[in-house]
Amino acid sequence: MTAREMQKVIDELFPTHPLRTDSESEIDDSDIPAFSMGELEVAVSSLKNRKTPGPDGIPAEILKETMKIATRNLLKMYNTCLSDGIFSTRWQRASLVLIHKGKGAINASSRYRPICLLEFDSKLSFWPQIKKSSDKVAATTVSLSRLMVNVVGPKQCKRKLLMAVVESQLLYGAEIWASALNTAKYRKHITVVQRRGALRVACLYRTVSGAAMLRT
Repeated sequence: MTAREMQKVIDELFPTHPLRTDSESEIDDSDIPAFSMGELEVAVSSLKNRKTPGPDGIPAEILKETMKIATRNLLKMYNTCLSDGIFSTRWQRASLVLIHKGKGAINASSRYRPICLLEFDSKLSFWPQIKKSSDKVAATTVSLSRLMVNVVGPKQCKRKLLMAVVESQLLYGAEIWASALNTAKYRKHITVVQRRGALRVACLYRTVSGAAMLRT
């Protein structure tokens, strides 16, 4: 996709709304009520676990645990943001990643799922995601291997089709975490899983080298 086509997709996904011409009446800060403890408890308890965090980038699980040990500090933080009208710039910046849905024209905006990535601690990594995906794919490979014995098994075209399931699981969302593969540890973990699948597709044994496998 060219830069112009990419910009067209982004403009369609995030259209620029016309500026408001009517003036808004000034609101007296003293008229804005502070958040109550009850409102905070209801808001936090309504959050669903294992879901993508909101604009603050804080997972629901962390907010719920914080409520147990530092309830008043959490309430004070939100009320301070409200009264001062100041919110962290980290909550206002994001990197846009477009994930193609796999069907349709590559330059059609409706074929993309936009994901905005907020800033995160540089000490954090995608290792948990890579390890979880690799472990899941390893289990899937073992299950599929029972259908792909080296002797009197399915033809190579069918083997490739079965292993495509593994690749789709392993590379899901790769547009987001691909940069993590610059780390040798992460790259090796994924390569080990891919090698197992490649051995089954090529009808080879695990003692075969990677170079020989690619020549088959």
